[in-house]
Amino acid sequence: MGRKTPFQIVCLVMFVAFAAVSCYLTVGSIHLSMSAIPQWCLWIAIVGLFILTSYGTKMIMDSFNRNLIIDNRGKKLAGGLVIVLITWLLISFPTNSHSLFYNKNARDFAKSEELYLIQQLQQLTNEEIAKQKFMTGFENKKKETRSAKTALRAEIEHPERPGVGDRAERCLQRAEEALGVKVGTITRLTNIGISQKEINRAIKFYDRQIEEQIDIQHKQMEEQWKSHKANLKKESKKLNAQIANLHNNIQTLDRATLSNQDAILAQSRDLIRTARGTLEAKGIKDGYNGYKSERLINVTEVWSDYFKGNFKTADSGMIYWILLSLVIDLAAFVFFNAAFKEND
Repeated sequence: MGRKTPFQIVCLVMFVAFAAVSCYLTVGSIHLSMSAIPQWCLWIAIVGLFILTSYGTKMIMDSFNRNLIIDNRGKKLAGGLVIVLITWLLISFPTNSHSLFYNKNARDFAKSEELYLIQQLQQLTNEEIAKQKFMTGFENKKKETRSAKTALRAEIEHPERPGVGDRAERCLQRAEEALGVKVGTITRLTNIGISQKEINRAIKFYDRQIEEQIDIQHKQMEEQWKSHKANLKKESKKLNAQIANLHNNIQTLDRATLSNQDAILAQSRDLIRTARGTLEAKGIKDGYNGYKSERLINVTEVWSDYFKGNFKTADSGMIYWILLSLVIDLAAFVFFNAAFKEND
């Protein structure tokens, strides 16, 4: 190859500039999910792959240049296509788009998720809300029991079959099942007539017993709540510490720059995992509808979610970063081909 012209030297410099940007983005993307590998190792590998990719594009361009004398032009084209397919389409291009998208949206996604978790943790420290959740089982039990009581009354007063018959007995058993007590806990009346006086007496008798059973269980739950409340106060210290850490991380993310955001976001993901573990241990289902920041570090999952349409609410759509990634790489390849163009 002869001496390079000033134009080729400029193209070479431009190639190095665009290649550096592309490799920086690729290394950043891969390092997110493979943080155990030193970045300098990734840099060596990615720079080598990008130079190989650039050479692959040159092989493709040369194979179409009829002014060059080339043996096995078809093999050169095929070889260039294979190189570009493996090194650029499967590695460089998707990771570059992912890296750009991550740098723009990762902080917003993390803060949104942390704010949701703060709200959920605060509910655990709220005594009134905690008691409502603690008593939910009992309230459902009471509702079902009183529903059975209403059905029992309707059966006893039924105009076609007044009194306490088989259907009324099934209603009593349903009430006992709802209360969680054994069959027969509610005392049965015997020799009940069908006069209005007898019907009213039966209704009052069973109403009183059912309500007494509800009151007994309510008192038991109140006693259990006292013990739970004492434990809640102890747990609140740990929960408040988690809430404070999440708040602090959000403030730190607001001040983050590209040079330190990866470390801060890693801390954010750790805090989010801890908070989610706490909620899961409390039996609280995950109701977060936003995009989980944990998935954002994996290039494969991000692209999968993009094709599923999960980024409609992102500040800057993925398509923008795809196009920018294409411009960066294509510019590098054009400058590479111009810098190393062979004489016709």
